[in-house]
Amino acid sequence: MKRGWFLLYSLVITSIGMSSTYAQQSWNEDVDQFLDDPQVIEDYKNLEGLEQNNYNFIDRLRNQKEKVTEKLQWKEPPPTKPRIFTETKPYTAQLKEGSILTHVKSGKRVKVFREVIVKAKETFVGSHQTYILDKNGNEKYTTQTRNAINIEHEVTLRPQIDPIAVYTDKSNYHSEDKDLNFSTYLGFHIESINTQYYATIYRGEKQSAQNYTIEGKTYLLTEDTPYNFGLNLQYQFGYWDDPSIGTVTWSALHIGPSFMTSFWQKKKGRWNIHLNLFKSLFHESQKNPDRHKFSSVGMQLEFEKEFFSNYGNYSLGVKYTWMKSSVKDSTEYLENIANKGEISSFGAYINYNFGWTL
Repeated sequence: MKRGWFLLYSLVITSIGMSSTYAQQSWNEDVDQFLDDPQVIEDYKNLEGLEQNNYNFIDRLRNQKEKVTEKLQWKEPPPTKPRIFTETKPYTAQLKEGSILTHVKSGKRVKVFREVIVKAKETFVGSHQTYILDKNGNEKYTTQTRNAINIEHEVTLRPQIDPIAVYTDKSNYHSEDKDLNFSTYLGFHIESINTQYYATIYRGEKQSAQNYTIEGKTYLLTEDTPYNFGLNLQYQFGYWDDPSIGTVTWSALHIGPSFMTSFWQKKKGRWNIHLNLFKSLFHESQKNPDRHKFSSVGMQLEFEKEFFSNYGNYSLGVKYTWMKSSVKDSTEYLENIANKGEISSFGAYINYNFGWTL
């Protein structure tokens, strides 16, 4: 019985396997026939191209989305603040000895041989270069900032009143004593004088001679004006050796007002100009046995360099003198042409100056 069921089961399994094999072969033949159909092949190619177009479309959408996203997420950066340059202020500075200055326009370099007080201004705050200003506040030179020592703070510490001056209470009687300050110049002059006038009087030939002057000038010093006024007194003497008539001598004493002004004053000296006007107290010339007395007026211009020292001041200068003379008394008869004449001279001198108070 069991053997019969086994045979029946084997027969069923075998018939199913044969049916399955036949079905598989039939399906493969149908697929191959479908794929070989030209219409199917054409449709497949169209489908493949459509799929590629879809992929490209999707890529474009993705790229567009990314651009829109970036645009939405982008924020404009805050505006940058412009640089603000602070204008530097001029200050009082002390230039070091040996500092090198460069001219702003020409580029010429100069060296400072001593310490000097100037007005300076940095090119910008904290710069290594500094402008040196002229008297009008214009930028004239540049130098390294370390050469211009800022002393503005020290200058502002100075008292506004003169620390040397002595301020006393006024007298109850509303009177006060004032000192008068004077300056006296004592000088010795050597001159070359034009003797044409003397030659006319004495009928000589030589036109020049040597003249010597001892002069004293005293000025009243004032603070209200740069000009000083005073009095001058001078004694002149000289001689004239003429080959045709011999030796003629003369002497004169002059007095008159003086005016003086000074300029370009430095630590060790200054320059002075003196203008002297004078009239003769006496003026005479002689050649034995003749004697002539004159009345003379004139002016004298002096230009000198005065040097300061601990023992008083001294000066060296040059001068020009012009004098007009007329004969007022004579021991001989003179023609009209000899009665009046002009005398001029050029010379050099040395002065000693000292001050005193009255």
